[in-house]
Amino acid sequence: MKLLLKKCYKKFKKIAKRIVLFAYKICTMILPINKKIIMFESNLGRNYTGSPRAVYEEMVKQGLDLRYHCYFIMDEPGTQIPGEGKTVKRTRLLYFLLFAVAGTWVCDTRLPKYIIKRPGCTYIQNSNQTIHQGSLRTCNNSICDIKLRIRFAICNGIDGEVRDSKKNCGIRHTNRLQFQS
Repeated sequence: MKLLLKKCYKKFKKIAKRIVLFAYKICTMILPINKKIIMFESNLGRNYTGSPRAVYEEMVKQGLDLRYHCYFIMDEPGTQIPGEGKTVKRTRLLYFLLFAVAGTWVCDTRLPKYIIKRPGCTYIQNSNQTIHQGSLRTCNNSICDIKLRIRFAICNGIDGEVRDSKKNCGIRHTNRLQFQS
């Protein structure tokens, strides 16, 4: 009996995932991108750490969390974060809806293949080397140039290549904004 229930649960979960992903794809086609929504995700939602945390906390210091709707993806959505940001449980319906309409994503890991990056959306991702060498906050002991470039990229959605003159701590922005080490 338990084995039969387990099999039914697995099938139901698989079907539910397909339905949610189908709804997500439809949302990406129908709903417009909202440049005022910024998504942050660190370690696949495991905790509130790393460079996405540093970027978010810098936005809070500058009062940008009042102008933008900030969401931090968490496995445990009850985690308290500073400022006006909200936490969202990973892989839930709201998670997919926010990814469908968010204008900016800030992550320190790769996103799953089923997340679709739409034209007009800015994706900011740290390379693993920068994370292993001490994260964005300690990169060359200066975040000023980087935070200004991030703010510029969020506000203007620039394309092309941007380089920082500091040693080995540049930003390359094409379809994604990556921190190089």
